[in-house]
Amino acid sequence: MAPSDSTSTLPPILWKQIWGVSALMAATVLGWIVFQFSYPDLLALTQYAQWVERLGVGLGLLGAALEPAIGLFSDRLSQPRGQRFSLIIGGVVVTVVGIAAIALLLPLSLWVPVGWLILPLLVIWALGVMVVRVPTMALLAQFAPTPHLARANACLISIVAGVAVIGLLISQQISQIGLAPLLLLSAAMLMLGAWLLHASDPQQSLLPIPATIPSMRASFVFVTFGVGLGAGIEITSLLGAFPDALQQELPQLQTAWMTPGMLAIVAIAAVPLQRWLSQHRVQRMMLVALAAIPTLMGLGLLANSRQLAIAIIPFLGIALALLLINQIPYAIRMLPTTRAGLSTGLYLGGMGTGLALSFLLTAQSGSIDPTSELLWTAVGFLIASSCIQQTYPRSVP
Repeated sequence: MAPSDSTSTLPPILWKQIWGVSALMAATVLGWIVFQFSYPDLLALTQYAQWVERLGVGLGLLGAALEPAIGLFSDRLSQPRGQRFSLIIGGVVVTVVGIAAIALLLPLSLWVPVGWLILPLLVIWALGVMVVRVPTMALLAQFAPTPHLARANACLISIVAGVAVIGLLISQQISQIGLAPLLLLSAAMLMLGAWLLHASDPQQSLLPIPATIPSMRASFVFVTFGVGLGAGIEITSLLGAFPDALQQELPQLQTAWMTPGMLAIVAIAAVPLQRWLSQHRVQRMMLVALAAIPTLMGLGLLANSRQLAIAIIPFLGIALALLLINQIPYAIRMLPTTRAGLSTGLYLGGMGTGLALSFLLTAQSGSIDPTSELLWTAVGFLIASSCIQQTYPRSVP
């Protein structure tokens, strides 16, 4: 049952469509988790086995360039007829073709030298994911009034985080499940998610088709990208490097559960957290979350206490939930709603750049140093917070 809408002059949230968006985004995130776990093993079958870090950096930088362009193109498609969904389906087809081709090549690699095809297919897979996620997230502006974007996004984040936990647990069992079945499962889930979005009637919209495209301030384009960059650094450090860095500081602490544990807390806390804090400005909630993540990470890494490290995990999960709930609504508010694809693409492109820079930092150092990781997370906070401060004169409820 959808959450009840408060009586107001605003149109109601189109919950049926929000569930459709949530289904496709959950399937996309599940596929991306499978990608992250499987591509080192896939590259090991080719002559590009040493390109693991290079591919991660390259895809992040590629996203920085392509995702804003994909978002802008989706905005152009949506203006005359609201056809953003056609681009999403194209991305799903490209992604499924890339995944299925890799899965079918794996048995053949035992007899035929097909390893040279793996790298381009991995790139096709990643490009397809970019084409899917940018216009899909931009649909939030089409299905929820601007003041209720965070509320709709909280439901989406709760579903996506729950599926991400399942994906992490499944992907950790690659050796038992087998790589090809896991790839085919992710492709099937992506097709199911696309069908569920189609069944939700995504052509519905709360936005009137404007006679002209509103102008936008160029400074907010750079600000949106910059906030995404800082948030990307923080999220990558928290979910990727932090458990390993904590393991170095506290060797007796088992850390494999931390990332799934934090995401489970996100899934549980997202909706009640948004309701509790709904009266606060999106900008303020972004700043609180961005400040809390490096602060709590610092407590865990510097206190040298197993009990404290375990105690801060729920609070890190809550801080992450607060960030994930508000980031896309914040980005969409930075530009006119008819530019929702561009604003979403700019933010996700910034996050991809943060991921790429984090990959590059780890590759250059050759290991994860807890102090350096904490300083790098603080850099992410400084970048994002300074950009958010630039938008405070703008009214962002």
